[in-house]
Amino acid sequence: MPAIHAQSFLLPLLLLLVPAPSVALRPAARAPRGVRGGALPPLSMGWGADLAFHKGEVVSSAAPYEGSKLIKVQVPEEVAKAHLIPGQFVQLKAETAEQPGFFAIANAPAAVEGPTVLEFLVKEAESSANDWLLALGEGATVEVSDVMGSGFRIQEHLLDAEPKLKEVLLIATGTGVAPMRAVINSGVLQGVFEAGGKGTLLVGARTEAALPFGAEFDDWKAKGWEVKTALSKGAAGKKYVQDVLKEEVKLAAPDASAALIVGQKGCWEECREELLARGVAETRVRNNF
Repeated sequence: MPAIHAQSFLLPLLLLLVPAPSVALRPAARAPRGVRGGALPPLSMGWGADLAFHKGEVVSSAAPYEGSKLIKVQVPEEVAKAHLIPGQFVQLKAETAEQPGFFAIANAPAAVEGPTVLEFLVKEAESSANDWLLALGEGATVEVSDVMGSGFRIQEHLLDAEPKLKEVLLIATGTGVAPMRAVINSGVLQGVFEAGGKGTLLVGARTEAALPFGAEFDDWKAKGWEVKTALSKGAAGKKYVQDVLKEEVKLAAPDASAALIVGQKGCWEECREELLARGVAETRVRNNF
């Protein structure tokens, strides 16, 4: 199954979904992701020759965070309606290009900005394969694939499992925060808070200015989420999400806890090992592919 890396235009053994290779990760690290919500119709994974592309139009392209852009694209209604679960993604390409890139959808399925707008967090980098997308302005045309992937099957893997979920961690670095934003804003985990449970977002970036969706953290906190940050080039010294997990996160009931992770492979492996060692069930440590 391919990884959704905002920078990857190949379909080898893609092991990640929208992580950023240069954010708050140990130098040796690489990336991953996992949920669902209720009884839904069968999902089209979108792999194969029958994958359809549709014309989309850029509604806005802004750079509110250092090192990335938030790009909003108006898509056909049939594409928007297929976005059912947080963590799903699409392929985007220029009209004249043959090789597409993979991008996680950053907005919640039930909270699209208008009937047919999808949002994408795109990493800026020197000599980036995303340069064509970053250069597009309002009104530009982009080819958008059918919605792909199973997303985070939260209902199935987290909420329906026993014992009843009491604490959930969302762990992400860089542009990997995009699908986590979709999870938070979808409200699918609000029942955990209503039942007296706890939710924590661990997010990594190079600097505070580079924290994606930092302006939305207060809104997320108001919904019940605790937000912890890890800055690899912060004033207080180098710190990664793995460090925050080990040093600052205490799980009162590991067997009733779960985690969704989007990050480089090394980050995924280190966080997963830490959580399993504490007693979190392997089936409750998920990514979104």
